[in-house]
Amino acid sequence: MLRHSARAVTAAPAAPPPPARNRVLPALLGQEVQRRTRRAFLIALGLALLAVFALGASFLPMSLSADLLISYGVFLGVYAVALALVLLRDFGHELGDALAVVIWARLDAEEHARRLTGAKIPVGQAAAAAWLARHGDKPGLAPQRVVAQILTGDLDGARATLGDYPTTTPYQRFERESDRWFVDFVSGVDAPLTAVEAAAAEVVDPGDRARAGASVATLRAHSLAAGGGNWLHALASARAAVGDRANMLVVSRMLMPAWTFYMASAAVLIGIALLVGRATGVWH
Repeated sequence: MLRHSARAVTAAPAAPPPPARNRVLPALLGQEVQRRTRRAFLIALGLALLAVFALGASFLPMSLSADLLISYGVFLGVYAVALALVLLRDFGHELGDALAVVIWARLDAEEHARRLTGAKIPVGQAAAAAWLARHGDKPGLAPQRVVAQILTGDLDGARATLGDYPTTTPYQRFERESDRWFVDFVSGVDAPLTAVEAAAAEVVDPGDRARAGASVATLRAHSLAAGGGNWLHALASARAAVGDRANMLVVSRMLMPAWTFYMASAAVLIGIALLVGRATGVWH
């Protein structure tokens, strides 16, 4: 230990450590969502401003083309429609399928966690540590305990907890195999998904089959994201397995909140701009 400490003192400053392997996929997905959301905002903003300028340059009477409220209404109307259309376009197809799988799996896991513990799934190291302090010694929560142990970095503890998994049903056996693979993956082991896929094939219950399909796709996406592969396609491949359960989730859980936020922001900002324009004599 002292030898490693001395080396750390004398060595050149190291580059920042790479993110934990289990954080690569969420980071990439979040970046893609932000990129497409910003693009939709900028396209809609540009079209709305263009519509306002076109109104000012039109052959309509000055009393209409330079009216503050009419300009404001034109901007908001064009912006609202354009933003909705661009969001629907950019979040359709492969990204939409991938997000539908992720959102459905998350909501399903949260509902299951609430039934068992009355609490949400912990997010982040501090929340996971608090969860372990409250529920870590309770029986019947081995899968949830592994998630918290991974978040706190206790991979040895997570690997030991795998021995406490129930194995009565096919889905319970699948859950143990998939979580064993994930613990190894976070530890740095790149193993094939053969055993996980074989366990998933044994699951019979329709709801459990959907969960298993989403889980296998997510594990494959984690592996591809860490290696620079096409993680988005891997996630989207489970959309058919999830089926109608995920219908409209992307719209209700992601696009509508984003549309509402950007509409409110634009309404305030362009309102201020138009009021400034009125004060300077551009609009009346």
